[in-house]
Amino acid sequence: MDRNPYEPPQTSVQVAASPAKALPFPFDLVLRVVIGAALCLLGASSLVWLHGQWDRLADLAIIQPSSSPWLFLVPFVAMILTGVAMLMRSRFAFIPFGVYTVFCAALAWHLFGWHQPRIFLLAFGLQLALLAFLVRLLSRNLLR
Repeated sequence: MDRNPYEPPQTSVQVAASPAKALPFPFDLVLRVVIGAALCLLGASSLVWLHGQWDRLADLAIIQPSSSPWLFLVPFVAMILTGVAMLMRSRFAFIPFGVYTVFCAALAWHLFGWHQPRIFLLAFGLQLALLAFLVRLLSRNLLR
């Protein structure tokens, strides 16, 4: 008998009525799936839009090089790669998002110089905050 002598014995009614351990709701998994699916859909719809606008943007790029369709392609592909990496539970999902963030910031800096509108600075700050959140979420939950 391996029963603790200081613990009262359990009757068959107590054993049958003991609640089963409930598994905690996987909020991190649900959040990762929602964010990953949203990024994949947003990136895919952006690529469809870019496909329809490619000729017009290529013609406009002759006059205004900053509207080259290739400049739009990098962040859209980075969005899709981030979404796929999040859906696959990869700990490297923040790398394409970091590429996207740095590329968008460099593009805005190139277009507007040092005197950027405040909205670009706010967007860049929000992207960095989201990147830090993704790194924290993925490194904490995937390295277990």
